[in-house]
Amino acid sequence: MPLKDLVPLYRRTAERIDSEKTGTTNYEHSISTVWEMSLNKLSGHARVLQSILAFLDPDKIDQEILIEGSQTLVGTRPDIEFLSDELDLLDAEEALLQAALINKASDTGLLSIHRLIQAAVIRRLSSEEKATAFDIVVRLLCWVFPDTFSKDVGHQHQSWENSEKCLPHIDHIIKMKEDYKISLPDPQYYAEVLLRCSWYLYERECYDSSRIFLKEALDNFQDRFSLAFASAIELLGLIDMDTHFQRRALQSFTQTMEIRQSLLGPEDAFIAANLTTLGIVHTELGNLDEAYAYHNQAIEIRLRAKSDRIGNSYSNMSSLLLRMGKADEAEEMLKRCPSLKDFTDETFLQTGNPRFSGYDSMNDNPAKGSAKLCTATWFFSPGSGSDKDEWKKRQVWHRKHLASGSNCSVIV
Repeated sequence: MPLKDLVPLYRRTAERIDSEKTGTTNYEHSISTVWEMSLNKLSGHARVLQSILAFLDPDKIDQEILIEGSQTLVGTRPDIEFLSDELDLLDAEEALLQAALINKASDTGLLSIHRLIQAAVIRRLSSEEKATAFDIVVRLLCWVFPDTFSKDVGHQHQSWENSEKCLPHIDHIIKMKEDYKISLPDPQYYAEVLLRCSWYLYERECYDSSRIFLKEALDNFQDRFSLAFASAIELLGLIDMDTHFQRRALQSFTQTMEIRQSLLGPEDAFIAANLTTLGIVHTELGNLDEAYAYHNQAIEIRLRAKSDRIGNSYSNMSSLLLRMGKADEAEEMLKRCPSLKDFTDETFLQTGNPRFSGYDSMNDNPAKGSAKLCTATWFFSPGSGSDKDEWKKRQVWHRKHLASGSNCSVIV
C-alpha cells in the first residue's frame, strides 16, 4: 500500500491497528503497547520536542528552525526555551533517538520522523494540547519570513535561502490543521505567518503557490481592519496584476488604500507604496495621466520623508515616462535614483538580487530611448525582436516562475 494511503488509513483505524499483534512471530506486544511504552518514557524537554516534531514536515527538519525560531519566543514560552540552547536540544533529541522515535542524518544533521509515529503522537494529545503544539510550530516558523506589513521593506531576497527551508513545513501545517481540525488559539497570528510566506513566494514569482497560501491566510484573518490584512489585499492585487488581471488588481489596491488611510497618516511610507502600486496598475490599464498623478504623489511623500525607497518611485516614474513616449525625461528621472550612482552593468548584476536580472538591452535603438544609463535595469515582456531574448534569459534565471509583466518595467 502506498504511504500516502497508509497514513490516512491509520488515522481512521488507529485503535484497531494498534491493538493487533503480529501473527508471524512469538512477540507478545501489540503496536499500541510498543508505542505506549516508548512514548510514556518521555518526559520534560523530550516530550515537548516530540509533540513539536509531530506537526512539522517529517522528512527534513532543520535544527536551525528550532533554534532560531525559539529565539523569538524567549520570555514568552518558558516551556520551549530549551530549543534555543544547543546542548539542551541535543539532550532532548538523544532521548528520542534512543527510543527510536526519530532519525537524524549523520551527514546533514537533519531530523526526520516516521509519519505513523507522528499520527500516533498526535492521537495521544488532547484537543488543547494539539492546539498548543500547533501554535508553537507556527511561531517557530515565523522567524524566517520578513514582516512585510509593519514596515515598507521592499523585496527581501536575502532571506530566500532560509525561507525555502521553512516552506515545506508551512505547507504541512496547513494540511495538518485541516486533517486534525485544529482549533487555533490565535488565528490572526497564523494568518500573518501565512501572509509572510505568501510574500516570499510572490517574490520568487511562484504565483499559484502564493495565491493558495494567501487564500488560507485571508480565510483566517480575524482583524480585517489591520495593516496585516491590508498587506494581504495588496499582495492579492500584485499577483493579479502580474498575471494580467489588472482591473481586479485595481480593486484590491483601492481597498488597501482605504484601510491604510484610516489607520495611518497621509505622509506614511505605506501610503507612498500604495500610491506607487496604483500608479503601476493605471499604467498597465493605459490610464497614463492618472498613473502620473499617483507616482508624483508618491515621490513627494518619499522626498519629504527622506525615504530610502525613493529610487523605487523614480524608476517607476521613469517607466511611465517611457511608456508616454518621453524617453529623454525617462532618462533624466532614472538618473535621480541614488542606487544607480556610479553603477555599471557589472556592479548592478553583482547585487545578488535575482529580481535585477535584466540584461544589457539599452543600445542606440531610438525606439527604446537614449537611456544607456539604464543598462542592466530593464526587463521586457515577450514581444518581438530582441525583447524575446530578454525574456528567455529571465526565464532561465527564475526557472520559468515569471510574470509576463508590463510591456516595459523598470526595477531599481
